[in-house]
Amino acid sequence: MRAGISTTLIFASLLLLSACGTPDEPAARESTLAVTDARIRMPAAGMDMTAAYLTLRNDTATAFEIVGFESPVTDRIELHTMIQDGDMMRMRRLDRITVPPGETLALEPGGLHLMIFALPDPLTVFHATLIGADGRTLPVEFAVVPRGGH
Repeated sequence: MRAGISTTLIFASLLLLSACGTPDEPAARESTLAVTDARIRMPAAGMDMTAAYLTLRNDTATAFEIVGFESPVTDRIELHTMIQDGDMMRMRRLDRITVPPGETLALEPGGLHLMIFALPDPLTVFHATLIGADGRTLPVEFAVVPRGGH
């Protein structure tokens, strides 16, 4: 009887270990994306849209593609960049941004950033969810900074 229990325990242990996967399987290759310095500007008086910024660090050997953000307090968040058009700087909406493997990407004033529309008033805290092209999500808490703050 005792040998039967030992064999069952060994088999169960091997079954659990095999469920953990191997280094070649997707679970072991999951991207580690770190978000720091997430901040949203207080909207200008009478406005319900503003810009938000953050820094993204991809600590893996594969690129991480971001296809959007969503939040329960607003209906639209867009990825944007600034481009030079003659003597004018213009915003252009992007479908996605890529954080290269092993690199840091900053979304900051004058460059890549988020545009957030239909914000509540007053804005005291802002939570959003980053959405990866592969379906993975990451919650992000943004600090609310005064206008003119970076």
